[in-house]
Amino acid sequence: EVYYAGICDKCEDAYNDANSSRIWVAYLNRVNQWMSQRGRQIMAWVEFPLLQEDILKLPDDVIDGIMNSGRSDEWIGNENRAGIEQLSYNSMQGSEYLFPNYFPVTYRGRYTDGRLSETCGAVLNLESRGANLIGTFAAAWDDAGLHNETFWLGWATVTQYGWTKSTPSLQQSIADFMDLFYGYNSPDMVEAYRMLEEGARFYEALWDRVPSKERTKGYGSSFGKGIGGDMTDLLLQMPPLPSGKNLMMVPSFRSRYATKIEEASILLKTNDLLIAQLMRSLTRVSYNRYNLEVLLAIAFLERYTMESVLNLAKIEDYLVAASKTDKDPAKAVTLLLEAYRLSGQIVQDQKSMWSDFSAIWYKSRLPKNMRVGGKDYDHVFDDVKDHFADRRIGLEYMLAPFERMAIEAWRQQLYHVINDFAGLHNIPVKEPEPGRLED
Repeated sequence: EVYYAGICDKCEDAYNDANSSRIWVAYLNRVNQWMSQRGRQIMAWVEFPLLQEDILKLPDDVIDGIMNSGRSDEWIGNENRAGIEQLSYNSMQGSEYLFPNYFPVTYRGRYTDGRLSETCGAVLNLESRGANLIGTFAAAWDDAGLHNETFWLGWATVTQYGWTKSTPSLQQSIADFMDLFYGYNSPDMVEAYRMLEEGARFYEALWDRVPSKERTKGYGSSFGKGIGGDMTDLLLQMPPLPSGKNLMMVPSFRSRYATKIEEASILLKTNDLLIAQLMRSLTRVSYNRYNLEVLLAIAFLERYTMESVLNLAKIEDYLVAASKTDKDPAKAVTLLLEAYRLSGQIVQDQKSMWSDFSAIWYKSRLPKNMRVGGKDYDHVFDDVKDHFADRRIGLEYMLAPFERMAIEAWRQQLYHVINDFAGLHNIPVKEPEPGRLED
């Protein structure tokens, strides 16, 4: 039996100094001795705060579970001299939101070939540098809030090249996965994955990041106690409200988010195709239909996000048009009511989308902080890393950016503006009725 041993990252000293490295070595040796007496073997992250020169002090039956291309030749050589076996490590997701970076994409301002491309030559690369590999480790992290169903392609790809090292081509491996995972009646799935990734990167890059009002400063970071630890909240700034006296306003939403608005307009058409393809596949796949339900839920969340950005831009347009209709107060009120109606649609669309989304996800997941089998399971927020999912106890972390925007409260403020302005001009206010189907 092999057991994973972690080490607390809250040493009083900064990472990578000699004292932290000695603590790491002493800890691992004690744990390994205890486990060895019970016939068990340790797999460890043989990395910082360990220093290269201390590798030879490690037990020779430890397995390094995180051997990757970032290791220096000297590091690999020291592990070999210490008798340490290794697993080729590839992460199929780090901190991406909604869906992994499987394919080439610009991510956080930097182009990447994608995690699949990084994986297919990993074993050969490490072996050519002398690594003593005995297997692979395909990682993905629940901390960022992705559903496990999004990880199968990555896990399969890491395992594929652990067995065959260099064949088949990456394109063939991906095609083979789709055939095996979904059945032969799923010809559109590679394209669907690419479109999901594109929508997820839009969702992630959309938000303003402001100092968090929901979490206090973290303990530190991977570099040590008190280093970093600043946490941020995601949100968009709502369109400014006009004056109830004369409707004067300085618009800002469309100019501030011009690039995002344009991108949402383009991606919405791609999202139409994505949803159509996934819907079609639901009736045709031979296996793993639930996986498609999860992907569809993500696609609809991406769609809601795109539509909300576009609708907020339209709302500001209505407000601007109303402010310029100074000679026709009745028309101005009509425009304001259109903005009010559209903001209500954003709120209602969220409720509808979220009801379906959470029902699908909770088919395979339990809500946090549940009592199951007589045991209490408590979620503890990470006080080192600023994870996307560590803002809400439930799945609502995905809606947290919208919650911070307080759209419903903004809508009620707009209604007060409408009433104030209409009252000054003796114009009756009547909420617009929902559109009729034949209209």
